[in-house]
Amino acid sequence: MDAKDIAEELQDLVVEPENSEESKESPPEKMLTASQVNELVKRAKRKGEQKMQEQLDATRAELEQLKEQQGQQQEPQQQQQAPQGIDPAQLQQLVAQQIAQQQEETQRKQHEEQLHQEVNQVAKQYFGKMAQGTSLYDDFEAVTADFNPAEFPQLVYLANELDNTAAVIYELRKNPGKLAQLATLVKESPGIARSELSNLSQSIKRNDEAKRNLQEPQDPLNRLKPSPVGTDSGSKSVRDFKSASFLRG
Repeated sequence: MDAKDIAEELQDLVVEPENSEESKESPPEKMLTASQVNELVKRAKRKGEQKMQEQLDATRAELEQLKEQQGQQQEPQQQQQAPQGIDPAQLQQLVAQQIAQQQEETQRKQHEEQLHQEVNQVAKQYFGKMAQGTSLYDDFEAVTADFNPAEFPQLVYLANELDNTAAVIYELRKNPGKLAQLATLVKESPGIARSELSNLSQSIKRNDEAKRNLQEPQDPLNRLKPSPVGTDSGSKSVRDFKSASFLRG
């Protein structure tokens, strides 16, 4: 109930005291007593309250209608999603499947982390061994400059197991046919490829050993040979006397 509704009821009405002097001299005007005014006020309040109540009822009706519409739209989705009753065995199976999936995910992450660490370790060892190649061959950098280990990951992994990795890679790069053969073999049969790389490694070692032996200087004493001329001790033997010229006749 607001002041506007009350003002509409009292718009042209004037309330004055009953014993005023002006009332005796002027003609009587339309006047209301205090009780009538109170009644009008109450009536105006009831009218305003009724009007407000009608508005509230209309608003409630609209809200209820909206709720019903939303409920009708959501009900089919809920019916589709709602399970039609799950027995304990089925529930246990679902829980077991979920646990198994979580375990597989955990194992997969652990495997990836382990593989990542292993790859980093192999790469570190490989580049460390390759750095030694410059002290073995003068043209090592020139020969291996265009060798990309990322193009031969399996071959590099096996070559890294050897103790002369730099020499093996150097030899393979100097022989593209051998490199291509091993690159194919390592994909089809890693075991045989490992054996071939080991044979190549041992062959390089034997060749290096043979070169070192040829380059090593011999001991000067070993080159001395005994003279066929005997040494004279100063004493004469019987043969010496027989061959003396003064004893010949």
